[in-house]
Amino acid sequence: MPTNVERPASDTHDWVSIGFHWATVLLLLVVFTLALFPGIVKGSTAVHMTLGLLFLIVIPARGIWRLFRATAPNRSNEPRLSRLAATSVHLLLYALLILIPLLGWVYADARGIELSPLGIEMPRLADFDRGYARSVYFWKKWAAYSLLGLIFCHASAAIFYHHFLKNDGVLRSMLPLPSHGLASGWPAHAGQRDRDVILGQSQT
Repeated sequence: MPTNVERPASDTHDWVSIGFHWATVLLLLVVFTLALFPGIVKGSTAVHMTLGLLFLIVIPARGIWRLFRATAPNRSNEPRLSRLAATSVHLLLYALLILIPLLGWVYADARGIELSPLGIEMPRLADFDRGYARSVYFWKKWAAYSLLGLIFCHASAAIFYHHFLKNDGVLRSMLPLPSHGLASGWPAHAGQRDRDVILGQSQT
């Protein structure tokens, strides 16, 4: 019985992977904004903790989808070192996006902060201990800084290396609209015959 999951070839990522990617980006923007400007909205601390815990759902789901069902462009022609670096950065991003919310959960428990996102009572991961809370917060802060550094490297590689230097479609493959040809009304990979069929159906 074969163990490898066969995935169809494509010049873009599938819609689910793109949705997971941009949902993660949006969550990160909101969570970091609330962390940097805690008084920006009423109850921002509670919102920050609730959205942070969402990563514990989104990231494992994204990883499972990527492992078993995702469609991604074929990058086998890239240098092995480049592919290894990309894979390593992705794995580190996933690890930190799970580790940081867990540290935040432990920190909240150690500080005696009630954690009940959307009214759901969460199990306690630590007993009340202010010294332990300070230690956890220290590691959470540096994990967050490391995450920001990786995000900068990841975005820089996609924009400057892949898009401007190599122009190999890596950046476009993760964009929600242009990479799928929605601006022109049909899939980007559609041939002339497919386009004629689509246009013919739309005129009837």
